[in-house]
Amino acid sequence: MEALDRLSGMLHYDTIVLLTQTEEEMEDLSNLQSEMVKRDDIITSMIMGLEHERMNLKHRVMNLMNQADVLVNWLRVNDAKSLVKKLEGEMDYDDAFEAGDEDSKLLIEFLAADSAIEDSMYALDKAVEHGVVSFDAYLRQVRMLAREQFFLRSKLVKLRGPSIL
Repeated sequence: MEALDRLSGMLHYDTIVLLTQTEEEMEDLSNLQSEMVKRDDIITSMIMGLEHERMNLKHRVMNLMNQADVLVNWLRVNDAKSLVKKLEGEMDYDDAFEAGDEDSKLLIEFLAADSAIEDSMYALDKAVEHGVVSFDAYLRQVRMLAREQFFLRSKLVKLRGPSIL
């Protein structure tokens, strides 16, 4: 009987130890499960962010491809070889701006000439200040330039009205 009591006591203590270990393992597994849920939430949010970024990048690629197509078509229309020549320095600067009609062409020419005369007068002013040109030569040149400018501006007013000045 004594052996039975000892065996019963040992079983009782072993059961208590086993229950304690099982409770500790269950608590550890519960903590691990909560950590796994947190990590799952983090990973899910990262995946959603990456999917969103991927969609944005797809849209951006599509936009860039469309813009590249537009550019390629424009180059086909505008003769890429002549553009390369222009970029390499063989450019005729008069062709940089094309006038739509004869009046626009005249307007561009007259405005360019008027600006050139203004620049020439400014350069003459600076030359007189520095003593490079005599005052008499300065007056002759300025009178001649002013006369040309007067006639140009007269033509501009006839072409587009007084608001052009």
